[in-house]
Order: sequence, then C-alpha cells, then structure tokens
Amino acid sequence: MKKFLCFIMSVGLILSLVGCGKSGKTNIKVPAKSIDGKDSSISLDIMATNKFLYNVIKDISGNRHNVQFMFKNDIDVKQFDYTSDSINNVSKYNIFMYLGADFEPWASDFIGKLDKNSIATVDMSRGTKILNLDDKVQYGNITVEKNSYYWTDLNNYKTMLVNIKNSLEEKDPKSRDLYEKNFAAYIKKVNDCEKEFKGINDKLKGYTFVTNSSNFDYFFNYAGLDSVKVSEDELSKPDTSKELNDKLKDKEKICYIYSDDGSVQSNNAVIQKYKMKTLKFVTYDENSDYICIIKDNIKSMKELIK
Repeated sequence: MKKFLCFIMSVGLILSLVGCGKSGKTNIKVPAKSIDGKDSSISLDIMATNKFLYNVIKDISGNRHNVQFMFKNDIDVKQFDYTSDSINNVSKYNIFMYLGADFEPWASDFIGKLDKNSIATVDMSRGTKILNLDDKVQYGNITVEKNSYYWTDLNNYKTMLVNIKNSLEEKDPKSRDLYEKNFAAYIKKVNDCEKEFKGINDKLKGYTFVTNSSNFDYFFNYAGLDSVKVSEDELSKPDTSKELNDKLKDKEKICYIYSDDGSVQSNNAVIQKYKMKTLKFVTYDENSDYICIIKDNIKSMKELIK
C-alpha cells in the first residue's frame, strides 16, 4: 500500500513539473493523502524548494518520509512565479524547507500565504553568517541583497544540517535517535573533508584568486584567501584596462577561479596575459551530493598547488 501511495504521489509531482515548461508559472500539484491504519509510525510529507536541498534532507531523514522537491536547477528557482494553486498545494505538506538568504527571492511572500495551521516552514540559513552582495540583483519586482551561497563556508553548511535535523525531530520526536544517527554520520563526512582541506589551506594562501562572481565570497572568507573582484568589462579588455592592471600588477601568483567551464575560454586572453592558473570550484550542483562536490573541489585545489 505504501509503495503504491508513493508511486501515485511521485507521478502527480512529475506531471505537474512537466507542465511547468509550457507556461511562465509553476503549479505544484500535491496528491490527496490517506492514512494507513496499519502503521502507527509518523510519515511526514516534506517539500524542498530544490534538488540540492532535497538530497541533504534524504541523507538525514533516510527513507522514512515522503520528500519532494520543486525545482531541479537554480535558474528555475529564481524565476518561479507562484499561483494560488501552488500555495494551496504546498500547504498540504507537513514541512516546507527552503535554502533562504534570498536563494528563493519569492520565499518570504510565498510563505506568508501558506496555511500555517498545517505546515511548518524552515529556513536553512537560520543561524548562519550571511554576506551581502556587492551589487543588488533584481528579479521582477523583488530586490535581492543577500549572497545566497552561504553553504560554501563549511561552518554555515554544518548549521544548515542542524536546521534539517532539528526540524525533523520537532515534527517526529519518536524518531530522534534515527535522525541523530544519520546526522552524526553525515557530519563526520563533512569534518573529514574539512580536515583534508585544512591540510592544503596554507598553500592556497599564496595565491590571489580572481573572479567576477560573488558566489565564492563565503569560501574566500572561510579559507582566509586573498581575492580580487573584477568586472566583465575588465576581463574582456585585458590589454587596455588600467583598472585591471592596477588590481593585479603587484600580485605574484594569480589564479582565475570559476564554476562554468565556458568562462575559461571566454576569458582566455586575460588568463594568458597575467599567466594565471585556473581553478574550477563548484558552488551548486543539483545532480550531485554536496560531499562529492566538496571532495571534487579539494581535488582541484590539490592540483593547483602541487
């Protein structure tokens, strides 16, 4: 019976997401719920805003609950234009988890319209140290001021994990031991990665990291690295940009840091002119476990300093 219910719920969500591509608005259809009287254990219905967050929730909750996500990529998250149906359907869930820190620009207004009698909302950025963007970003009529990529600071990421664990325990206290066990196992993986990173951190401090993105700001602060923020215009005119030359002229070891492979090719001229090394550092990948992302980033950093 449970497998059949999960199948029905999954099909309903998939059909609703497929329909999103045909219009500018997303209508999340939540299937009607029924109770299986044969099982007295609590089974929660949890909605996450994105697959990145969904993956972490599953690691801590295990297979105990029905966990769904709204969007696969961060672009769709930013461009979401909700409807009354979306509000009503999400209100049917027990918990709504979102990354916060303006990652979902619409979240504050959306949450304000949810039925608080039936759903708990959890901001994953609660308790983290949030940075502001250098320049505000506009999404429709919403102005974003916060830098969303707080989890690239591993201290913030640990806080995010605590928020997930605590929200599960609050709704399902009888399963506290399960959540504590899964949380401990996951935190150990994070701590192991952190220990490995600290072993190479001092060598990274010999570099100046050049970027035109704010996505790496948390990582730079966490690691204590020297960085130079440049504009797209400066990168595109390496031979004539006095501002770029002034920023880099006294730097000995320079590294261009990026997430998108295409940016290396498009900025090849400035990379060659200043004899920059390159470092691919992924901040967000909805198709990968974040532990794997951290390990891949560390591997790339080891290649840089060897």
